[in-house]
Amino acid sequence: MNTPPLQPRHHNNFGIIRYILAYSVLISHFNVLTGNDLYWPISSYYRVCGFFLMSGFFMYGSYMRHRGCRDFLKHRGIRLMPSYLFVVLFFAVALCAVSTMSPGSYFTSLHWWKYVIANVVSLNFVCPDLPGVFENNIDTAVNGSLWTMKIEWLLYFSIAAVMPMILSKYVRASRLFITIFIVAVIGRAWCDHQYDVTGRHVYKVFANQYFTQTGFFYLGMLLNRWIDVIRKYLYWLLAAALCVLLIGENILLDNPLYRMLIYPPVFSLFIVSIAFAGRWGRWVEGWENCSYEIYLLHFPLIQLCVNYNVISHIGIVQTLVGVIVLSSLAGYVIARYISVPVRRYLSSSGR
Repeated sequence: MNTPPLQPRHHNNFGIIRYILAYSVLISHFNVLTGNDLYWPISSYYRVCGFFLMSGFFMYGSYMRHRGCRDFLKHRGIRLMPSYLFVVLFFAVALCAVSTMSPGSYFTSLHWWKYVIANVVSLNFVCPDLPGVFENNIDTAVNGSLWTMKIEWLLYFSIAAVMPMILSKYVRASRLFITIFIVAVIGRAWCDHQYDVTGRHVYKVFANQYFTQTGFFYLGMLLNRWIDVIRKYLYWLLAAALCVLLIGENILLDNPLYRMLIYPPVFSLFIVSIAFAGRWGRWVEGWENCSYEIYLLHFPLIQLCVNYNVISHIGIVQTLVGVIVLSSLAGYVIARYISVPVRRYLSSSGR
């Protein structure tokens, strides 16, 4: 019989790691959307992967605290959707002031309604832009960060099939998680090959968005399963993971086998290890963590800076700092005064 998933300890550094990853994604998008190349030490490819890793790590235990799949999905919706829906609807309305269309034409446009409906149901790729908004920007998308939501929900639904097998006496959790990771690696390799052969962008999307994030998500669940062993040999594992990453970054980074099969589990082990190593990030524990809201907010704020050419007026570093500060303040307000009250109301009302 499989044992229940082990819960991560209350005292860890995951909170500040979330902030580091959120600001890392912000800086990456700032470079892309403004056409600059400000240096940041964290590899751009694995910034979002870190979020999916931590999501899988916590979801393994979270499922066990709920009464089955339906209850689990309901509580995930209560946690994620208030901030998400607010950001989608707020910018859909507020960006009327930026649009080249008149307010009447803007709000009656089928394009506007398509954007709202597609994004409310987490299908940002169906309609990523608003009518007359950011037409002269490098990228016309309103919020390119929202693509992760559809992957997040697909992975939550996959738990409905995975967890009953884990809780039975016929399937061992670790073997199942490793199998899913290997299947994800194979799927990614196949999509990469098809992209090289056909040049069709859809294969690159499936490789990077679906298979890569699925691999990291289930690596997170695997590491939760072995968290007591990781904590027992914490600093040895942390040192080993760091050595592999340093060697790979300088020697093996272009090797497909290393990049797809070795780097993800080593990177995942490194993140989980530093999350439990020492007390370096525990000073943020008393705060309302708004890293999720920062992630949701920063993209349209950068787009507004590009639209109004803010960099030419105040400078690139000042603009970046301004986006960071504004995203943080607005993120805190949304988390503290919108998301938390709505979550408490829905949880207490039993809806």
